[in-house]
Amino acid sequence: MDLPSLLSFKEKFLGHSALRSYVADVSPEELSYVQFLNVSRPLIVISPPFSKTWDNLQSVWCKRFLEEIAHLETNVKEKIKREFKDIEYFRMFWTSIILHRKNEIREMENEITKEQSNENTRSFIEQFESSYKGLDDEKKWILGSGNKVEDIIYKYGSKLKYENLVHSFVLDTDDKKIRDLFSANEWNEILEKNSKKSPKIEPDLLCYITQYRKTNVKDLRKTVSKLCEKTVYDVEEQFDYIWIRNCISNLLTLYEIKPRVFEKSHLERWYDTNIWSSIIDQCMWNLKDVELIRGESCSIASSERKAKNRIMQERKPFGRRGDGVFRMEKGLCEYGAAEHGHLFKGEKDKKFMSDGFKLTRMLRDMLGRFSAELSTEVFKQIEMVGYLHSERMLQIFVLDYAEGYMIRLRKGALLEVPKEPVEIDNLLKLMTAVLSSKLRIARTISLLKTPEQSNDLEFAGELSTAGKIERFCSNNRILDLPDPPSSPPSSSSSKKHSSDTKMTKKSKKRKP
Repeated sequence: MDLPSLLSFKEKFLGHSALRSYVADVSPEELSYVQFLNVSRPLIVISPPFSKTWDNLQSVWCKRFLEEIAHLETNVKEKIKREFKDIEYFRMFWTSIILHRKNEIREMENEITKEQSNENTRSFIEQFESSYKGLDDEKKWILGSGNKVEDIIYKYGSKLKYENLVHSFVLDTDDKKIRDLFSANEWNEILEKNSKKSPKIEPDLLCYITQYRKTNVKDLRKTVSKLCEKTVYDVEEQFDYIWIRNCISNLLTLYEIKPRVFEKSHLERWYDTNIWSSIIDQCMWNLKDVELIRGESCSIASSERKAKNRIMQERKPFGRRGDGVFRMEKGLCEYGAAEHGHLFKGEKDKKFMSDGFKLTRMLRDMLGRFSAELSTEVFKQIEMVGYLHSERMLQIFVLDYAEGYMIRLRKGALLEVPKEPVEIDNLLKLMTAVLSSKLRIARTISLLKTPEQSNDLEFAGELSTAGKIERFCSNNRILDLPDPPSSPPSSSSSKKHSSDTKMTKKSKKRKP
């Protein structure tokens, strides 16, 4: 194409000038659509349309090529049209173009994700460093060895390239890497500091539970019927007995009617309805003024923590969404949470560990909320309880305050609802663990319901400042725990946000 023609030419599509140059530079006898595609492949890859079907791409470029040679003689055009008959060749060519585009997009997305991940990590570590620098050195947890727990945790956490519970100043006592940061004596001290005794279950109730140790459905049904006849129901005194009998009876019905039902995988809702509703939800019915809210409920404590520095113009952030939250029926207090999954692939499976991390962060927000309201002595006695269940498996989490600025996480053994009654002991152990965890929640509720009074001298000091306009906080009554850093957004959440935005824009367009 000569210079005057090039200057006057207006490109209709990306690649149009390349097509025109090819037709102008090659003699009519040697013109070939196939040759043009091969020569111009790099340009075609980045040229629209970006259809995902090969025949659509073939149709568009065939039309473009024919329009460009429309001025040539008929025999040339007929020769080109004969090339179009090699369908298999063009199918392979355009399929390779589509695949090439996908790979380039994937590489570009990976680069963007990597860059965003690095940026999120830097931001996350900066938040962690800021929280650490805000700690009062005199209030840190000093071990018998003289080492400060917060300093050790900071040194470890600042080197991590991923989010860890240490960034929220939580010690996971089940994490070997955390244990290895301390000597044997130091670790024992960490485990024992402000440790709470496990609640005692009445011996009569334990004996009652052992009566259900029957390894076949026939004997188990006889036992359920027999104990049902003897039971005199009293809502205050015998609720746990009734719960145990009803829970076993419900599961026994499944064992009887559908013997292989537990060998299959089901959706989360199936496990919630048929297993965990009987075992966990119904066990909590006699916790007065407390309900277990199921169904992706937002944590009030998490919402308040996120909105701590909110201004009026900003939208109030949502709290962490859990699959269940233990909350006062008439109030804002939260005592525990639950997370579940429908597929269990092992304790170290990514999804199971991720759900456990999410559950711990939510419990940490709940516990942290009380730190600003209670004296240190009372705060040391309360615990937040979490239930992580996946398929038939259950693990119970207990979160409490240890010392200094540190929160401690303890995890129970992995418990299982058996596939068949021959392993009934596993079910009875699981139910007993749930019962014990309920007593922990009840103990915390009792501590929080008991009004705490300062001595007369302290109260007189509070009265003297009651009329001041500025807020007053007594330093000896408030434990100021550092806020955990905001979790970096996951790629899935970013994609969801993107799709939500697109849907919002579409809905706005539909409005008259």
